[in-house]
Amino acid sequence: MNSLRNLTWKETAFLILIVLMTLGMLAHGYMHGADFHVFYVAGLRVLDHQPIYQASDGWMPFKYHPAWAGFFALGSWMPEKLFLTLFNIVHLAVWWNVAYRVAAKLSYNLSTWRAKLIITILSLSALSAEIGYGQINGFIFLGILIVFELLEGENNHPIKAGVIVALLTSIKLNFGLLLVYAFIKSPRTLIGFIFGILALHLAVVIWFQDPLGTELYKSWVDLLLDQSSSQFTLFEAQGFLRFFMEISESLGKYLWLTWLIIFCLIAAVLNRAGSGKCSFNWPPRIKEIAANYVGTPELCVWLAAIYLFSPLAWWYQLLFMFPLGFYLWKQPLSKLERKLVIACFFVYGFITYNTLGHDGIIVFKTYMGFYFASDILLIILGLRILQRVSVLPSSIR
Repeated sequence: MNSLRNLTWKETAFLILIVLMTLGMLAHGYMHGADFHVFYVAGLRVLDHQPIYQASDGWMPFKYHPAWAGFFALGSWMPEKLFLTLFNIVHLAVWWNVAYRVAAKLSYNLSTWRAKLIITILSLSALSAEIGYGQINGFIFLGILIVFELLEGENNHPIKAGVIVALLTSIKLNFGLLLVYAFIKSPRTLIGFIFGILALHLAVVIWFQDPLGTELYKSWVDLLLDQSSSQFTLFEAQGFLRFFMEISESLGKYLWLTWLIIFCLIAAVLNRAGSGKCSFNWPPRIKEIAANYVGTPELCVWLAAIYLFSPLAWWYQLLFMFPLGFYLWKQPLSKLERKLVIACFFVYGFITYNTLGHDGIIVFKTYMGFYFASDILLIILGLRILQRVSVLPSSIR
C-alpha cells in the first residue's frame, strides 16, 4: 500500500486508465468470443453425450484433442457469457504472468510500480489481440515458457517438460517443433511426452467411457486431414511456408520442409557446442558463436521459429516475437538497428490493437509485411551473435 501512495499523479492517472481499459476489454470480450463458443459447445456436447466432431460445424469446428473438450465441460454447465467473462479474467492474469516471466528472463528491473504498469500494458495488448475471439494463446505461451524454464540449468526437469510439450501439441500440432527443441536439450523429454499422451488418453477414457476411443480419434484425425487439405494452400498459408509457396506453389511445401530441417540441425549443433554437453571437438569459430547463442537468445530464436515455421500462424501470434524485440532493446545496437527495432514494435503494436482483415483495415497479403518485420529482428540478433565473437574472453576460444 505504501508503494501505491508513492505514485506520482501521472502514474496514478496511468493506473486509472489501465483499469478503465481492462473493464472496456472485458466488456468487449463479453459481446464476442466466436472461438470460445466452439470450446463451450464442445463442452456441452461432452455433458450431453453427443459427438464433439460434427461436419455441420462447417468452418468453425472443434479441432483439438478430445480430452480438451472434457476440460471445457468443467465450465460448460454455467451460462456461456459468465463462463466467457471468467475465462477472459483468468486469461488476462495468465498474459500478465507471461509478460512478467519474459521480463524477468531478460533481466529487466521489476521492483518498481512503473515496471509493473508497463507489464500490465503489454498483457492488455496481448489479450486485446484475441479477446474478440476468445482464444487461448496466453495459456499456450505460458506453457512454452514453462518448458523453457524446465529445461534450463543443471537442475532441469526434462520429463515434466515432455508432458507439457505433449499437452501443447495436442492443442496445435505445429508445437511439435517444440518437441524437437526439448529433445535437443534432453532426449529424456520423449519419456515425458509419452506420459503426456497417456494422460490425455486417460482423460478421454474418463470423460467418454471409451477405453480405446477408436472412433473418437478417427473423427479427430479425419477432421485434421480435411482442414489441412483446405487450409495448406497459397491463400491460407502463412509464415515461411507462404513465402516459399509464393515462389513456387508446387515446390513451396518441400522448400519449407527443407529449411525447417536445416534450422533444426543448426540449432542442435549450436546447442551442443555451446552447452558443453558433447565431447566432440567443435571448431573454435562454432564454439564462439554457440557460446553467444545458448541462453536467452536461444529462447528468443525458438519462440520466433515456432511462429515463423507454423503453416497457419496468424497475425495475433506475432506476440511470439515480443521477447526477441525486448531482448534486442537491451543490447548495444547501432542507431539504424535501434530504429529498426522501434519500427518493428510499432508494427506489432498496431497489429495487436486491430483485427486485421476482419474489418477490411488491411488486405490479406499485407500480412507478409509483418513477417518481414520479424525477419528484421532475427537478422539483427544474428549480427549481434556474430559480432560478439571477436570480443569473447580467450578462455572460451
